[in-house]
Amino acid sequence: MRKIVFALMLGALAVALVAGRRAAAIADDGQECQFVPGSLVLSRSVYAGNSSSVVVGQTLPPNCVPGTVTIPLLAGGTTTVTIPAASSSGCNTAVADGTYPTVFNNDSADGSFGVTSPIFLDNITTDGRLINTLPVPTHLLVTSFSSKSELAVHRSTDGRSITFVGYRGGAGFVTAPNQLDISNSNTP
Repeated sequence: MRKIVFALMLGALAVALVAGRRAAAIADDGQECQFVPGSLVLSRSVYAGNSSSVVVGQTLPPNCVPGTVTIPLLAGGTTTVTIPAASSSGCNTAVADGTYPTVFNNDSADGSFGVTSPIFLDNITTDGRLINTLPVPTHLLVTSFSSKSELAVHRSTDGRSITFVGYRGGAGFVTAPNQLDISNSNTP
C-alpha cells in the first residue's frame, strides 16, 4: 500500500513557533517527542486508505437510509427531515474505490465526503530540517482527509501548549483511520 504524505492540504499549512522550554509528548510506542524552543511545529496527515476502504456502489454517507426522520431541536420540540434517495443532500453511492487519488472523486456523489486519517506533528527547524515527529495516537484523535478546516496549530498565550482540531468518536463510534464521512454536515 502506497502512502501519500500531504504537508500542504489545498494551500493550508499549519505551523506554530515553539517558545520557552522544551515540551515533551509521549507517542503510542512509548517514545518521547521533544518540541524544541525556537523551532516550528507542522501538522500533517497521511492518507492510509486502499482500494477496499471504499467500494464502488456503497451507500454514502454510510448507513444512510432514505425516508423521514424526527430530530430534536435545541430550543425544544422536534422537527421532521426528509432524506431523499439520491441527491446532493441525500443518500448516494460511491463512484470510486478507496485508491488514492481517485477516492476523492466520491465528493461528486457526496459533497461532504471524507475519510479519517492519522495526524502527525513534525518539529522542524526554521530552515526546514526535521527534528522529530509525534504520531498522534489514532485511537484518540484523527482528522478527516481531505478537510480544509482541521489541524491548524495554535500556540497558547503562555507559549507552553499547542492545540489543534481533530475528531474523536463518541459512544458507539470508532476513532480510527479509514472511517467514512465522520465529520459530514449531511450525515443523518
